[in-house]
Amino acid sequence: MGKRDRIARTAAVSNGMVWFGLALFVGAVTVELSPAAFAGDWSNIVGWALLVLASLALAFVGFLEQRTMREARMKSRPAP
Repeated sequence: MGKRDRIARTAAVSNGMVWFGLALFVGAVTVELSPAAFAGDWSNIVGWALLVLASLALAFVGFLEQRTMREARMKSRPAP
């Protein structure tokens, strides 16, 4: 395994950890605010739903980033 492969793998892992961490953080805030959101007005529920959507969007973007990085890494490898 060459140095470029190790760097690419490290970058992919780091990128995945950042996106997963962001999604987990927003999801944790959403879970913490759930009781207050459902006990309040409709605007609280809308805000809570937006937080849920943001968490899902962050996880989805992270998945797309990982897929894109993996495809680029496979294209850059020399054919056996």
